[in-house]
Amino acid sequence: MKILEKILKKYFKKKILDQVAYLVKESSVITKDNKSIELKVQTICLHGDNKNVINIISYLIKELKQLSINVKSY
Repeated sequence: MKILEKILKKYFKKKILDQVAYLVKESSVITKDNKSIELKVQTICLHGDNKNVINIISYLIKELKQLSINVKSY
């Protein structure tokens, strides 16, 4: 795998983590225009057609737990 691809994958996963953590902790999301919009949620559904989706979900679960964010599966 090329170095740039590895960097982009790591960046992509971190962006997802940041958005989910912000959503849970602040009840808001950051828009592509970098604005914060209030959004109260009870669950977050993870899905995708990306071949790395299992990898991304595993990363999110591990990192969210380290941030003391409770993770449950249904």
